[in-house]
Amino acid sequence: MELTQQAFIYLAVSFFSFVFCYLTWLRRLVPGAWELCLLTMTTGFWAFTLFCESLVQAVELKLLWAKVSYTFVTTSPVIYLLFMLKFTGRTALKYWPHRLFLFVVPLITIVLTWNNDYHHLVWKSWEPLATPHDLLQFERGIWFWIGILFYSYLMMFLATKHLLVFLYRNKSAFGHSRSVILVIGSLTPWISSVLLVFGLNQSWASMLTPFLVLMTGAVFTLVVFYAGFYNFLPVAREVVVEKLPDGIIALDKLNRVQDINSRARSMLGLSATSSGLVDLKALNAPYHSLGVALLDKDTTVWELRQSNQLIVSYQLDKVPIQVSTGCRVIIIRDMTEQKQAEKAILEAKEKAEASDQLKSAFLANMSHEIRTPMNSILGFVSLMLDEGVDEAEQRTYLTIVKQNSERLLGTLNDILDLSRIEAGQVTVQLSDFNLMDLLNNVVLLHSKQAEDKQLTLIKQCQIPPELMFVHTDKEKVFSIFSNLVSNAIKFTAVGSVELTCSLTSNRLTLSVKDTGVGIASHKQTTIFERFVQGDISHNRPYEGSGLGLAITKSYVDMLGGTISLESEEGKGSVFRVFIPIKQAEQLAQRV
Repeated sequence: MELTQQAFIYLAVSFFSFVFCYLTWLRRLVPGAWELCLLTMTTGFWAFTLFCESLVQAVELKLLWAKVSYTFVTTSPVIYLLFMLKFTGRTALKYWPHRLFLFVVPLITIVLTWNNDYHHLVWKSWEPLATPHDLLQFERGIWFWIGILFYSYLMMFLATKHLLVFLYRNKSAFGHSRSVILVIGSLTPWISSVLLVFGLNQSWASMLTPFLVLMTGAVFTLVVFYAGFYNFLPVAREVVVEKLPDGIIALDKLNRVQDINSRARSMLGLSATSSGLVDLKALNAPYHSLGVALLDKDTTVWELRQSNQLIVSYQLDKVPIQVSTGCRVIIIRDMTEQKQAEKAILEAKEKAEASDQLKSAFLANMSHEIRTPMNSILGFVSLMLDEGVDEAEQRTYLTIVKQNSERLLGTLNDILDLSRIEAGQVTVQLSDFNLMDLLNNVVLLHSKQAEDKQLTLIKQCQIPPELMFVHTDKEKVFSIFSNLVSNAIKFTAVGSVELTCSLTSNRLTLSVKDTGVGIASHKQTTIFERFVQGDISHNRPYEGSGLGLAITKSYVDMLGGTISLESEEGKGSVFRVFIPIKQAEQLAQRV
């Protein structure tokens, strides 16, 4: 066997490939080192198979070594892509089953290569040798173009694309010279491939290809792992800086943005994937003031509010890099959730305190509403037991006892009704009934109360007789109407109370209008809440538990309706209730 110049080159490429494989293995803890180590090892074995093919003279042996070399020819582009994905910090194909899927086509190629004599898909034939030490030159088959050339181009294209995009996004952390070196290193495998396809002698192309792949491995081994480059490696930036929940901006002494992560772009109202220059003085509304705050050394908090509602709150931490030059790093921390949580806690605290005060007032009111009629009852019963009380006086006393008993019973009923509502023990009981009959019953129930105060009780029903029968909860509608009328009479000293009902589009409207004292505007928003009264003083002129409107609102909600209030202090009030109903057609036909 004669060691030709070409064989010596193969051997040298193989030797240096294993050297760089060893050097990379020494840095095996660095991301991408294992993949690069495997790539240089594959290149070494590839070059060694070419060395062996050039040494042997028998065609059968050359063909054997050519088949062995195809194992490394087809797998090296896949390994190159895996290295580039790891080097650039991409999370795609991070699991081994996904990586192994890329080796399906190379595996098919290897199987077809070793069985090529049966199908000639990889090569059809080979040309005669000019010298015994030349490599075999094949007439390529269809699978060579699909399974080897096209698939290798695809792997190299994806690898190069990831690297170029990565370098562009992190150009500030790389430096121009290192970027150029890495780009050249990534493009070297393309050179031999292009020369091979466009007519270069296969022997020379076969020699150049592993040599140029070795150059790629050497560039990344020396520049990345042995030139202190890993201290600036954008993998760290991609994994750490780009994944931070905080925005990071690096400014020079002229307030020019030298580096900015995607989170900061998003916080500035910019596209997180954009890569153009950022001018903090030219941000779009409403972030223009944020740009001003970032450049102002004294501003530490920036907030965006709309309609007095907090939308965004940023904490601005400004750390000087070199005090003398004015360079600095700004950390933008989103404090919105924390601010909203603090606000929610404060509101809950205030609500709890207000609820405690309301409950205290309610308990005081309940004690007053129970004690006052009880004292009256006991007092007049004692008077009736005295001797010398005639029949007329007894009747008067009994009337007063009856009134106070009814007042006490009403208070207890309100408490029980509210308790049952809060416990979920009150359900909707649907039935068919006549609205006019219900309205008449409400008027009849409260007519004596209105007469005692010399008030005019007006009844108006704007519903045609044929539509008077409806299907809903009769007891709750009666209670709603009755509570509103009772309240209106109670708080009206002079004038009238007007009851109206109407029906439009299967919606019942109940209205109670009075000429009473009215309700102050600041109390109208809370008048339907539990434990809330317009006047909670002990010497108030109006009796009652203050639960009537809360119960009414609960009944309206249970029926799927709404209740509204229009009132002006000193000029009366109008309560309107809107309840969805169904017409009782069978009963309507009887009219």
